[in-house]
Amino acid sequence: MSVEPHALQDTVMLARLRSIIHERNVKVVVETGIDRGWSTAAFSRLVDLVVGIDISPDAIECSYHNLKNQGCDNALLVCDNSPDALRKLRPFLPDKRVLYFLDAHWGDYWPLLDEIVEIWQRSGVIVFHDMVVPGHPELGFDTYGGQTLNYEYVRPALMEWSPNHRIEYNERAECPFPRGVGYVFPE
Repeated sequence: MSVEPHALQDTVMLARLRSIIHERNVKVVVETGIDRGWSTAAFSRLVDLVVGIDISPDAIECSYHNLKNQGCDNALLVCDNSPDALRKLRPFLPDKRVLYFLDAHWGDYWPLLDEIVEIWQRSGVIVFHDMVVPGHPELGFDTYGGQTLNYEYVRPALMEWSPNHRIEYNERAECPFPRGVGYVFPE
């Protein structure tokens, strides 16, 4: 089975995610924007439960088959607009042992800020994939509708989530397509 490029192929990011999961006793990963489920499968080997959210029925179907073929039986796939899915899941995720891996984007709608609003205040860890890393232009990042994924963009939503939070960035990536990553922790 050939595996297409995906976020968790970055061994530097994967090592940092493993340490966060261990340090914070993370039991659940919620991933938005699962595409074909390759990262979802990788997360399923790290925690008790992975909730993969995608608006595309085709992405859900493909991910389901990829997860099944890899023997991943601890993933729940949700076909929905990610902020709506997070709102529905919220009563089941009040625990601080959740890591939110936010990577959803499609068409003209970028749900990122709406996703942050739906996460319990001061709960869990938020990870932004494809984020600007200050001082590291070699690490790729996303831009939608002329808006770049940087801290200034997400800061107002993060302040509502946790007025006292800290962000850390990757300074390097080891993968074919190096991307910036922001890890945000409530204080």
